[in-house]
Amino acid sequence: MAGTVHQHEAWGLGIYSVFTYPNVFLTRAIEVPEGKDVRFHDMITTCLNNYGGIRNIINNTGGAATCHPRNWPRLTTFP
Repeated sequence: MAGTVHQHEAWGLGIYSVFTYPNVFLTRAIEVPEGKDVRFHDMITTCLNNYGGIRNIINNTGGAATCHPRNWPRLTTFP
């Protein structure tokens, strides 16, 4: 995470896991410093094969993208 980021805004992000080994999980798809001028809109994560997943969309927020059962968490805004 870049602690020097003080302003950033993003829309429509999709992050996909394509792991080739079982039991590989990212803790988050996006990691950002929290600040009033750091904002994200309309994000989604999913896994595209049958291995691993992503625990949260952004930092510790958003829910897990899992392969079994298939789950596609969505997050409208952050923070």
